[in-house]
Amino acid sequence: MKVEINISQGHKPVKDADVNVIIDVLRAFSVTFEAINNGVNKIILTGDENEAFLIKKENPTVLLSGEVGGLKIPGFDFGNSPDEIANSEELPGKTLVQKTTNGVTVTLLCLNASQVFVTGLSNAYTTAKYIRKLIAASQSETVLINLVASHPDADEDLACADYMKGLILGSVLCETGWNELAANRVIRAEASLKYFSDNTQEFSVLDILRCALPKKSNFVMQVLHSGKKVKVVKQEVEV
Repeated sequence: MKVEINISQGHKPVKDADVNVIIDVLRAFSVTFEAINNGVNKIILTGDENEAFLIKKENPTVLLSGEVGGLKIPGFDFGNSPDEIANSEELPGKTLVQKTTNGVTVTLLCLNASQVFVTGLSNAYTTAKYIRKLIAASQSETVLINLVASHPDADEDLACADYMKGLILGSVLCETGWNELAANRVIRAEASLKYFSDNTQEFSVLDILRCALPKKSNFVMQVLHSGKKVKVVKQEVEV
């Protein structure tokens, strides 16, 4: 069997594939990971903040999370901080709507695969290992995988894509060292600098601690869509 992995970057469609993985380390899909860990029931993705407000108007128990230019959208319940989401007592059992500049926007452009997943570095290990299982179970002669680094010009999403490619292809000799290499690239990325220099509520160093470390979880974050409705669900896996 041939496994073809394409790494792309930015806000552009990708060719049809068996698997698409959209990556946003800082911080959208690190937020998604922490929301699922914190017991959220469902996550809806939208590219339009007005649509997010409309969803909440129809169901006031819905919570809104998102950013424009990295800053919390006025009227939203949360910004784009994984640490804030991880420590919220409001999330368990609720529906969360996410709207972000890169991760969510690119996901909505890249739904053209048999299976679509989102991840940051925090859940990249489990996602990559699960994709290895999908490949092993496939009857196709060729399996095509798109790893999409959503930020148009930053290194942290590419670092995650390279990390996942190594794990998927089984070319990693030392997983511990490979984890550290990916984490160091995220920490040293230009986009990470403001979290250390500013360390404000909007750009907290605590977010980097949650974004920059691969973890071993028991789930992947699968994207399901029907018409214009796009949601992320927790799919429990064994890897």
